Amino acid sequence: MKKVFSNYLAANYSWYGAKKKEKFSQLQICKVIMCAIRRLHDNATDEDISSPIKIWLAHAKERLEKERK
Repeated sequence: MKKVFSNYLAANYSWYGAKKKEKFSQLQICKVIMCAIRRLHDNATDEDISSPIKIWLAHAKERLEKERK
């Protein structure tokens, strides 16, 4: 994810668009990431893929603040 999104950009997204953020799950890049992971891992469920992405997005603001120090 860090190769595709900067922490600055990621801090504006959440999976469902909570807290007045944009919905990551509705982006085309999300669909591309999901398909790419499924090609490598046939048995991966939506939850297997989305769970680490949700966590990564949730911590974007913290990472951004660390970068700025």
